Amino acid sequence: MVSYAKNVVGEIITVGRAETLIDWEGVVENRVYASLYTAENTLNWRVERINGRNIATMIVLFELSATRAALGDDEDPFNTPIREQIRVLKLVPGAKVAGSKKLPYSCVVEIWQRPEQKSRKAKDDWKLFETHTPLPEIQMIGLKTPQRFFQRL
Repeated sequence: MVSYAKNVVGEIITVGRAETLIDWEGVVENRVYASLYTAENTLNWRVERINGRNIATMIVLFELSATRAALGDDEDPFNTPIREQIRVLKLVPGAKVAGSKKLPYSCVVEIWQRPEQKSRKAKDDWKLFETHTPLPEIQMIGLKTPQRFFQRL
């Protein structure tokens, strides 16, 4: 936790902002985890007014992911290939509950990965790798410095 806090403070001092994604891993461990994203890795976002609140309805994040590759006879078993991926968090409306004015929403997470290119002429298309629905809302916390802080220095 101390190193996480140091990374957050370092990003905020250097760039001026950082984001933390709170997510739920419900398949194996049933636990909440937090992931730090730098300002450069937050590619896009959208905020809309829903049920009287300004809520993030889409966030697009860039990540590097370790992949498990099938090993050949001449490959190093300790080499972990890294693949670029994009995580898209979307808030989608669900079915309306009878007697309620509020519309329920759920967060859908899409993981897009670039396939391995066999040749340099191959198209650079992203492929949908995984989709899951962990939480009812997008749990992203943005941290930034006030503009006045830098004006005083």
